[in-house]
This record gives sequence, structure tokens and C-alpha cells, in this order.
Amino acid sequence: TICDGDLLKGSPIMFRVELVEGKDRPVELGPKEFEDLGKTVGLMLRMSRNLWNTGKVVTMDSGFSVSKGILAMREKGVFG
Repeated sequence: TICDGDLLKGSPIMFRVELVEGKDRPVELGPKEFEDLGKTVGLMLRMSRNLWNTGKVVTMDSGFSVSKGILAMREKGVFG
């Protein structure tokens, strides 16, 4: 999930959720967008799409400390 909002005022807003799909994902759906860059990098790009070219900084869990993903996000105008 990605959330945004003013935590001091008690109004966090969740604006993007991607459910984790297991190996039972139908083959007919094809690969997810950006998955050719890797699963983690693809997830980072898909989840930050609404923030592209805004210059915003995204705070992520340490599991997303992938240099390839950080650089891919930077190319899209989002910083991690």
C-alpha cells in the first residue's frame, strides 16, 4: 500500500493498493507492467505511478532498498 496525508491532523489517506498474487496468477494475464526490471523494481514503479514527475519523496520499508528501483524511480521524478 501507499498512503499519504497529514498524520498530525489524523487524516492519512490510502490511495494505492496492490494485492500480492501467488504462482496461481493466470498465464493469460501476462506479466505485470515493469516486471521485466524485476519483481521488486516493478512493484516500486507501479505503486509510485501517481507520484511520477512530482518530485515527492517516498518512504519505503528496507525491503525496497534496491538501487535499481531507486534509480528507476528517480528517472520517473520520484525519490526514495
